[in-house]
Amino acid sequence: MLLDNASSHTLPALAKEWAYKDLRGFEMSHTIFAFLPKNTTSEVQPLDQGIISATKARYRGRHVRWYIAEVEADPPNPKAKVDLRLAICWVVESFREVVEETIRNCWAHSRILPSEAMLELRQQQTAGSKTHRKNKLESLGQADSK
Repeated sequence: MLLDNASSHTLPALAKEWAYKDLRGFEMSHTIFAFLPKNTTSEVQPLDQGIISATKARYRGRHVRWYIAEVEADPPNPKAKVDLRLAICWVVESFREVVEETIRNCWAHSRILPSEAMLELRQQQTAGSKTHRKNKLESLGQADSK
């Protein structure tokens, strides 16, 4: 698991610390954690490069649709507030709607993966784009025949 250098990411008491060249991290019973090098979070962290923004866009859409429904309700409720449970549900649903291609692209653009993995991602991107275009053309053809 990759962690940035936020002050909240502290070493747990039972963790086994490790270091390799400029990297450092720790291990727990079944998970290895690695801290990203200093001042690189925004450059290499895939979540910062599109996955979070895609999730936020979907979340905001949900929030706006909910608010419009509240204002247009009978009787209108312009002072309605989103409770924590609903907000968490929206985040989960919004993240689940982020398409695989977005996640793959973010990892590819992060330049953090080994060369072999980057090559595989690029091949998947190319294959995914071709499949997407083919499916789109087929669906257009089916629509034309109806």
